[in-house]
Amino acid sequence: MNRFCMQVLRGGRLAAGLGLAAFLPAAAKEPFAGADTKWRRYESPNFELFSHNSDAKSRRLLHNLELLRGFFNEHNRIVERRPLGVTVYYFSNKSDFDAYKPDSLGQSRIAGIYFHGADRAAIMVAPSNDSQADQRLIFHEYVHHLIRTAGYDPPMWIGEGLAELYSTLVVKETVMELGRPVAGHLRLLNITPLLPFEDLVTQQASAQVFQRGDLHTGVFYAQSWALMHFLNFGATELSSEKVDRLLGSLLLRREPPDAAEYRRLFEEATGLSFRQLQERLDRYVSSGRYQWSKVPLPQVAKPASYTVTRVDLVEIRERLAELALRSKQAPLARLAMLEAASGPNPIRGLEVLGNDELRNGDQHQAQRRWEAAIAAGSRNTAIFSQVGVMESRRWFSSFDYEFRLPERKAEELRAMLQQSIAIAPDRVDAYEMLAWVEAFAPSPSVKNVNLVQRKFTVLDDKPRTMLALALVRLRVGDRFNGEAILAEVERINPDWETLAAVRSVRRHLAQLPDRPNE
Repeated sequence: MNRFCMQVLRGGRLAAGLGLAAFLPAAAKEPFAGADTKWRRYESPNFELFSHNSDAKSRRLLHNLELLRGFFNEHNRIVERRPLGVTVYYFSNKSDFDAYKPDSLGQSRIAGIYFHGADRAAIMVAPSNDSQADQRLIFHEYVHHLIRTAGYDPPMWIGEGLAELYSTLVVKETVMELGRPVAGHLRLLNITPLLPFEDLVTQQASAQVFQRGDLHTGVFYAQSWALMHFLNFGATELSSEKVDRLLGSLLLRREPPDAAEYRRLFEEATGLSFRQLQERLDRYVSSGRYQWSKVPLPQVAKPASYTVTRVDLVEIRERLAELALRSKQAPLARLAMLEAASGPNPIRGLEVLGNDELRNGDQHQAQRRWEAAIAAGSRNTAIFSQVGVMESRRWFSSFDYEFRLPERKAEELRAMLQQSIAIAPDRVDAYEMLAWVEAFAPSPSVKNVNLVQRKFTVLDDKPRTMLALALVRLRVGDRFNGEAILAEVERINPDWETLAAVRSVRRHLAQLPDRPNE
């Protein structure tokens, strides 16, 4: 990495009139592989696609992703509570695709890669003759994206099992097929002993499995798929309602169960012990008989409705530079983003640079970039959320009942959070942060408090939000209800920081001296 170049350009704008070309030799080749004027930008309701392929292939890829998103969210009753934009890069040349592969992948043959960023996600897709195999990889990674944006952090076998199961979705003209067997997984499981059932499902054992090498990692993926397939399609005598309730409860949990609780949950749902489930799963993968289902197409926008625009050389260089920064942290890519952030349309460059700063551990500089993007007119709710979280850490990192936000800062935070909610009404962290702004604002807004309370049932961090709402009650003189909410926070077993804050408030109310080291 050219450290001198990075240090010189890190903090500000490029000199007026100096573009990227000024830093390249006169006879230099195109700095970003694949950049030419043949790219097109497609936009569907939930994706942005930069494609170097035909119109038919481009619309089909987008439509299949929309169908997967619609079916997965509908079937699992998922709401994207932490929405994140997705940009897809669809290459027509394998060597161009390979130029953006992370160095850690070496010479591995791979047809699609997913990158999760704080500002947006990106998927890069290679050309291939085996479109179904490539689609499986893309679908797998996108299911992880959907789980993450729903605010879930499920046990490893649930996440990988769901991703593998839904990766087999096959789109037909009027229906989709879900659950076709994965031949590679079955071959592996028929020549390799299955992992002990407890090792498969418990989080600690799963983490240990991933440290043992590629073979065991492959078995873990394959067996997670097999268990998910067995529960959904193989064990027909089991109650589908109980199985759905089991999987749904595990998907929603913030903390994974221990082995004893896992045994209880599985026995309640299936009537089978771990030993019996192990035996049934072993017979299932070796039986050679696997069912799958046909499901109706979800209602999504038709491919013909997607907008398409030509992409000029300047724009595609910026977007490919963005991909190179996400995938390889290339110095030349950062230079291009600095130039974009200094140009007439700086929003996207500022957002990407903020993500890169955060990845490198510089939260202060990341916040500066994102605040500049918001000031320039960004409507990216992920950016609003990131800035809100950073501001909350800054202002509320150490609890103090007497603390009050400056009036101007309270209004700035309110405006930002209200704008985030207007753009993405299901984004839960904006409501949680708004509750804390009102708890420490000079004059709490009843309208905002009511807005938070209407969304309370779907919030992630209910104990901390309840604490904020209790503080608002106490601030407006409603001690009876304020103390009742504090008691409820204690009852639902909050984390130690929230519990310590509750006790601090109680001491204040009892006019006792505060003891921060207790």
